[in-house]
Amino acid sequence: MADKGSENTTVAALPKYRIDEAWFKQHGRSLESMIELRAGDVDGGDKSAKKKRKGPVTMADLSKLEGFVTAELPLLEAVFRLILIHENKPMDAEQISQELQERGIGIRDARVVKPQLLARMLDGDFHYGIKRVE
Repeated sequence: MADKGSENTTVAALPKYRIDEAWFKQHGRSLESMIELRAGDVDGGDKSAKKKRKGPVTMADLSKLEGFVTAELPLLEAVFRLILIHENKPMDAEQISQELQERGIGIRDARVVKPQLLARMLDGDFHYGIKRVE
């Protein structure tokens, strides 16, 4: 009789992701510009909001912007913004999936994006510089 405790129940750890700032340089793009553009979208072109910042928008500033991550965004854009508001600290697909769910962000009518599906999507990213952390 097999011992139930000896069954192999190990689940592979989900990969972690972050925005690779070097990727932007390699592709002639600017992460800082992408951050500024997105902050401007939320500010709605409000020049007084930009003046209050006293300098370029930082990732830490983004977490304070109401409406920076919403259910109306395309999924990868929402993930990009989530990683930004977490100041580019590596997040695993489970963490990202959970936060998307809390914000009501999903694919079509499904409000849950399974971590395994999310990992496959992020592994194929070629626009946002989101890369696996090894």
